[in-house]
Amino acid sequence: MTSDCSTAAALWLFLDLDRPDIKKASSYRLAEQVASLASIIRKLTQRLRRSTEDLSKLIANRSSENRPELPGNNHVVLQQYRLGRFNLRQTAEWLGITPYSSKTGKGTRDWKARVSQRLREGKQFEDSNYPRAAAIFTNRDHPAVRRKARRAYRGYVIETRRHGRCDFNMPGYYARTNAKGTKRGMEIAYAYLQLGSCIIQRIPPIA
Repeated sequence: MTSDCSTAAALWLFLDLDRPDIKKASSYRLAEQVASLASIIRKLTQRLRRSTEDLSKLIANRSSENRPELPGNNHVVLQQYRLGRFNLRQTAEWLGITPYSSKTGKGTRDWKARVSQRLREGKQFEDSNYPRAAAIFTNRDHPAVRRKARRAYRGYVIETRRHGRCDFNMPGYYARTNAKGTKRGMEIAYAYLQLGSCIIQRIPPIA
């Protein structure tokens, strides 16, 4: 089947190239040229198939490794964890850490410790790059902070149920924060949203 396909491809290629001698060539000479070109096409196809297989193996191996610890990568997963979108096991899998299974004997035995470390690193990134968000989590036990956090999260739930999504400005609106719509305001609102999720869903905030 592969040989037939290669021969057919060679014939079409000869016609496509519009070679001036193709009409004058004898059937024997034409068959010889088609066979030669078909052989080249088969070799190229085989190389392409091998390269595709090698690339697939490389991608498969890469996906099983830990995700690169790029700046902010751990902070992103920390935010998702706080919002309850990932539990600890899902967080591990997102990070490329395979939780240990006693049934199969496969996986990383200290996966919980590794995930906790990555979450702590995410918190360190937050402290260094988002001081307003860090301050909200530092003062997470203050009644006014907790009140705004609950409002932000409840507003998020309301908007998501109504519209299927929640605009970034809405948690700040429900929390009654200042500087709505600004970068500073979004940082504050998103921090209140995360804290509110931790309070209501009883998720350790990693603070």
